Amino acid sequence: MAADAWQQNIYGNLIIESNKSDTVSDLAGGEAFSLKGVNKEGNRFILAHHEGGITRVETEQGLQIDAGAKKTSNGGTAMQVTAHTGNLSLTAVKDHVLIKASKTITLDANDIIIKGTNNIQIGGDDIGDTKEIKLIAQKINVSGPAGKQDLLDHLKLSSFMAATSGKLSFVSDTALGMTKSFDIGGIAGSKLGAAAGGAIGGPVGAAIGSKIGEQIGSEIV
Repeated sequence: MAADAWQQNIYGNLIIESNKSDTVSDLAGGEAFSLKGVNKEGNRFILAHHEGGITRVETEQGLQIDAGAKKTSNGGTAMQVTAHTGNLSLTAVKDHVLIKASKTITLDANDIIIKGTNNIQIGGDDIGDTKEIKLIAQKINVSGPAGKQDLLDHLKLSSFMAATSGKLSFVSDTALGMTKSFDIGGIAGSKLGAAAGGAIGGPVGAAIGSKIGEQIGSEIV
């Protein structure tokens, strides 16, 4: 680009430039055109379109974007940001990234990674801040000092664990069935009742022993 092609027009605190050959970086290249301004505090604003294909917006203070203030329809998109090729990156160099919605925030992707160097918190600081947390998946893996484990197995919620543990499990039902099949209560009641009746003796002892045996047998499952 020839140096004599550079043009600059100054309107008070606003500068309009085109064909500026000096670069911000090797990637950006020279400025095809730019709008530059400065306020009374000396804070600058730059909107520049570079020969390297980058369009750069720079402000030395805050940048606020408002959209949809007079949008008549409820719902729908008031602001759309699309990266057709490449990543979409948001970086807060020294502070936080805050995303807030009055209804729902949806993250939709093939894989979603939440990475925290110090801590990951799900839910508010107080118990009453979050009513419910739902984890819905075929398998939920948890890795820790003890190794990798399926959370559903750990909480005894998987189909396998439900079948092998707990009061209503397959194993529990099988054990109960075996107990009933062998009539352990009846056998124990009969033995204890006979012993008690024999100790008393006579017809009265036999009658009392029979009643004791029935009562004890019904209590043993």
